[in-house]
Amino acid sequence: VKHTGRFKGLSYPFWKTAPNVGDHELALGQYRWNPTPMPKESTDFIAGIRTMTTAGDALGQSGMAAHVYVANTSMVDDHFFNADGEMLVV
Repeated sequence: VKHTGRFKGLSYPFWKTAPNVGDHELALGQYRWNPTPMPKESTDFIAGIRTMTTAGDALGQSGMAAHVYVANTSMVDDHFFNADGEMLVV
């Protein structure tokens, strides 16, 4: 399917996809994260996603990513659609 002119690429630097190599030099093991600070600027759900860790390889269709989110603004005139990402939001 070819979509022309309807969609545009966006950049969300806090979203990461596996393999996310070179992001850090932490050793393997259990970790915990401090609470994500509330942003001072207006941030909706999409801009508020923060990737905590990734594993595997998205191109090989195996692996996972764990995210948290912060939001202080409604998504007026915007939406999020995930057709096949097997994403669970809790």
